Amino acid sequence: DRAIRDILKSFLKKIYRRKK
Repeated sequence: DRAIRDILKSFLKKIYRRKK
């Protein structure tokens, strides 16, 4: 579903920001 992709993208962005 597109909603799942949106959530995954949000999670990845959060993790990416935390890693940086």
